[in-house]
Formats: sequence, C-alpha cells, structure tokens
Amino acid sequence: MSPLKLHTAREEEGFTLIELLVVVIIIGILAAIAIPSFLSQRERGWQAELTSAVRNAALEVDAAATAQNGNYPTTTDGNALVTPFENGVLMTLDYAPVPNTAGAAIGFRLNGTHTRINGGTNCLSYVYDGENQGRLGDFGNEACTTATP
Repeated sequence: MSPLKLHTAREEEGFTLIELLVVVIIIGILAAIAIPSFLSQRERGWQAELTSAVRNAALEVDAAATAQNGNYPTTTDGNALVTPFENGVLMTLDYAPVPNTAGAAIGFRLNGTHTRINGGTNCLSYVYDGENQGRLGDFGNEACTTATP
C-alpha cells in the first residue's frame, strides 16, 4: 500500500472528539435559547384562551340583558350564562352584577382565572357598565380585586 493511500484512509475514519464537542455545545446553546421562548408562547396561548372566554361570556350576558330590556341577570342566572365558556379544570369565570347607588344592576363584572397562568395567581377582569361600555382589564391580581371599574 502506498503512503498516499494510507494517509487518505486515516483522514476518512470519522469525526474527531473536538468536532463532536463543538456540535454538542452548539446544540446546547440553541436549546437554551429555544426552551424559554417556547414556554412564553404557552403562557401567551393560555392568556389568549382566557381573554376569548371572558369576551364571549360577556357577549352572552349582554345578549341576555338586551333580551330582558336592559336588566342584567342576577348572580345565579349570570353564572349559569358564563359556565359554558369555562373549560372546567383550568379556567373559571365568576359573574357579579354591578349595582348603582340605588341597588339596580347597571352592568356586570366577569373575573376569569386560568390555573396555568403564573400558577393560577393571575386573572383577567372584564367590567361592563353603562358609562364605560365594557373593557378588559390586565392580567394580574389587581385587575380582579378592584371593586369598581
């Protein structure tokens, strides 16, 4: 066997340890970048799910109030209206009428909570009254503990 053929055979044996380590390090760096991004996308998806459920439930309550000549449902009837928009385990919606100074309901409050958003400590509040024409609150504890819009 000639020296040229022997030298060529040695060069084609495979990858060196350094080359393999460089590839493993590059894959590790890419994984370290991608995993947090993936986790934040899941959080945003849960927030979108909760926002959609709260808005759809608010439309249902508004439709019921319109059908009753502008009278908003009682707490029991309102919770019965919003229950179909919950997914049971991860997300809950709570309805409460917002009374004026005379005690008549001039709007309603919907608080939605998703157990996967920040460990279930954050929620989304939707408040509707005759003056503000409805609005969505921010994700956070403060949005769901405020008594007035």
